[in-house]
Amino acid sequence: MAVAILPPQSYIAWKVSMTILHSLGFVATVFRLVHRFRINRLWWDDYVVFFPFAIDIAYAILPWFRFTHRITDLTTASRTLKILSTVWLSLFPYLLIVWATKIALALSLGRIFPSQHPARLWSFFLVVIMVICCISLILISALTCTYTSSLMTLYDISHCVTGIGGFPLQTILIIVESMLCDVLLFISPLVLFWRVKLPPRERHLILTVFCGNILTTMSEAAIAIIFLNNKISPGEDYVLILVGLCNIEAAISLFVCNLPVVTTCLYQALRRLRHREGSSLESTEGTSPSRSPCSCFPDHNDGASTMEPLTFTEIDSSFSLSNSQSRSQQSLNLSDETSRAAYLSSSISEKSELRT
Repeated sequence: MAVAILPPQSYIAWKVSMTILHSLGFVATVFRLVHRFRINRLWWDDYVVFFPFAIDIAYAILPWFRFTHRITDLTTASRTLKILSTVWLSLFPYLLIVWATKIALALSLGRIFPSQHPARLWSFFLVVIMVICCISLILISALTCTYTSSLMTLYDISHCVTGIGGFPLQTILIIVESMLCDVLLFISPLVLFWRVKLPPRERHLILTVFCGNILTTMSEAAIAIIFLNNKISPGEDYVLILVGLCNIEAAISLFVCNLPVVTTCLYQALRRLRHREGSSLESTEGTSPSRSPCSCFPDHNDGASTMEPLTFTEIDSSFSLSNSQSRSQQSLNLSDETSRAAYLSSSISEKSELRT
């Protein structure tokens, strides 16, 4: 059976690509945290996302020091390279970033619904599952492989417990558990928003944003195809390919977990911009409408604020609030009509008494 061997890779191309993807995740995270801080809407998902953001900064820098030249013989690697290749600086940061971003995404799904809502309780259940998966994977990675050095360098693995197909058990479980949790994060919004009454455009936006987690699944599938396939050999640069794909998955995970905030904020900004353009076209030639910079932050003085912008915080409560306001308005109108009828009846009775 012929085995496809991947050709030698370009180190600089991999490092630049990884850096660009990490930068997108950094920008999205900073935008999210600043936006939530300015509107005073920080919640658990925002606090959690700061943890993988801090780890990913160091994780993105490590490849530039780790792959300074092509590595052909791992046995002659320097001590510095071995330290940078330990599970403490390569595998564990990868697991923490990927699973912390999944937890943040599950919390972002839960914050949409009010307290004690079944959907929020389900999101908390997902968080518990992901915490257990992350801890179990860290323990399995540390206990199922034997290392010849105390540094626990990936280059010095002497034996690993194998699973299906003779592949390392830790690699199989990392990919399988990640994909299963991605499937849960993909299906949950479809089920939870099935009965929520939202305008079609907003519904499609929310479902598309939360289904963006499929990008992480695609990166995990790429790792599985290359490293869990007997018909493909990564070749002499398998360490670079493995580290590169792990960095890509970590960067995509960080970007995807911030996608709900970034996308909805840009969506609001576009709606406000279109509303201003429509207002300026309808205005008279002598009137010069004031222009303010496009922002996704709410502006109560702007007429666009009456458009009921979509926010990823308590959608159900906002709808219940509008319903309660409409009901209170109806009761107010009803009370006005009642008082008006009482006044008319009293005036009629007074006139009848005067006549008698």
